Amino acid sequence: MSLKSPSDQAKSKGLPPPTYHHGDLREALVQAGIEILEERGLAALTLRETARRAGVSHAAPYHHFSDKGALLTAIAARGFRMQHNAMAAAAQSTTDPGEGLQAYGLNYVSFAQNHPSLFRLMYTRECGPNTPPELAEASSGFYPKMVEGICAATGCSVEQASSISLLLWSTMHGLAMLWLDHQLLWEGHPPLDKLAYELSELLGRILQSPNPAP
Repeated sequence: MSLKSPSDQAKSKGLPPPTYHHGDLREALVQAGIEILEERGLAALTLRETARRAGVSHAAPYHHFSDKGALLTAIAARGFRMQHNAMAAAAQSTTDPGEGLQAYGLNYVSFAQNHPSLFRLMYTRECGPNTPPELAEASSGFYPKMVEGICAATGCSVEQASSISLLLWSTMHGLAMLWLDHQLLWEGHPPLDKLAYELSELLGRILQSPNPAP
């Protein structure tokens, strides 16, 4: 099924572009920005093009975003929330701690595979003391939950769970970035999902140990 923006749907039916209430214009612009990013890449993502895709005037985005950078921050924050929700749902599909850890890893990589431009934007936005609150909150959401989940599932200490979480995150993020940068293309290379499965399964064995971290 082909997904069309509200403005494209209106055009195909000979209708005028849709209008948005003040409360949902920001939402429409962020969604339009994600669509442009995933279809055509970062270079094509401008405030004017986002407004066109959302079916509003080219001046409308400035009611919510001071510039393109502010829009990109909102899109990156949305991407983190999308990713974290998907990872949490995957982990909750099993009660086995090893399988839950594996589900986290597999979902992390599959998100990068399915949303390459969005994933790259999310993890290349500079974070620091001046990070906008929306992005800071969204980007830091899943790690504490992963640590908490590992502690609850294994009974290990917070320090041990933090080490396991960091190992999983580093491995899966590195794998995802290597794939995005076309560095996994040696002769006879396995597909990305197979690599992710094998690595996450190996990492999952850590949880089978009575002392999963030193």
